[in-house]
Amino acid sequence: MNIIRILCLILLFGCTAIVEAIEEPEFEVVETLGNVEIRRYSSYWVAQTNVSGDFGEAGSQAFRPLVDYLSGDNNAGEKISMTAPVQQRSLDNRHVVTFVMPREAVASGLPDPTDAAVTLEEVPAQLVAALRYSGNWKESRYRDFEQQLRQQLHASEYNICGPATWARYNPPFWPGFLRRNEVLIPVTSERCETPLEN
Repeated sequence: MNIIRILCLILLFGCTAIVEAIEEPEFEVVETLGNVEIRRYSSYWVAQTNVSGDFGEAGSQAFRPLVDYLSGDNNAGEKISMTAPVQQRSLDNRHVVTFVMPREAVASGLPDPTDAAVTLEEVPAQLVAALRYSGNWKESRYRDFEQQLRQQLHASEYNICGPATWARYNPPFWPGFLRRNEVLIPVTSERCETPLEN
């Protein structure tokens, strides 16, 4: 093994350790259905913004106002740590992109955004079906796995109770085969009060 390959492996695994150390929302896995996890999430807060246009460009459009908020574009001028995942809910050409807020910042009180395009919202505790996959961020790939998840849920005891969310845990430069991507869908084993499948 030559020295360049060794250095690349050190860099790769070092970056992997850093990314895996980034804070995520708290959850417990209550059941597995093949390659699907049924997770019980605790409540958490997000900063979010709405954009329109192409599915693949939504994250890029939303990135600047959300990063600005984390960087101090808020009424307290406070910097807030980045967490994972970046989440995106899409319907037609409308997209809601969210950054999960770190628990420490929530506990101390989140500052209000100064950009009206950014809002704060609490995501309630909920049961969520999660299907993990790696690879590129093309919409077609996401849709394939979303359909797989829906099919597995329709064959299970769980009812779909909300729209699908695309979750991305790695930065854009991350090699596709190492990326952690997920499709997340709210579910219940009982009757949904407001069932949604889109």
